[in-house]
Amino acid sequence: MIFNYSKLRGRIREKLGSEKEYGKQMGFSSYTLSKRLNNELPFKAPEIYKSCILLGIPLDDVKNYFFTPDVRENKT
Repeated sequence: MIFNYSKLRGRIREKLGSEKEYGKQMGFSSYTLSKRLNNELPFKAPEIYKSCILLGIPLDDVKNYFFTPDVRENKT
C-alpha cells in the first residue's frame, strides 16, 4: 500500500525547518530518508514513535501522518 506523507512533510517543515534536519535528528542517511518519504521503504514502528516525539505528534494522530492511503485520481 502507498501512503500519503504530505501531512508528515508539512509537520517536518513546521517543526524542524527541513527534511534534511529531520533526517539528521532521526539518524537517517539522505538515501534512507528519501526512500521512506517516497514509499520505497516502510517506516518501522520505532521510527514512527521517535518521529512522534520529535515532531510533537500525539500518538492518537499517528494514522493521519503515517497511514493515510495515497488516493490518486486514475485518468484513463
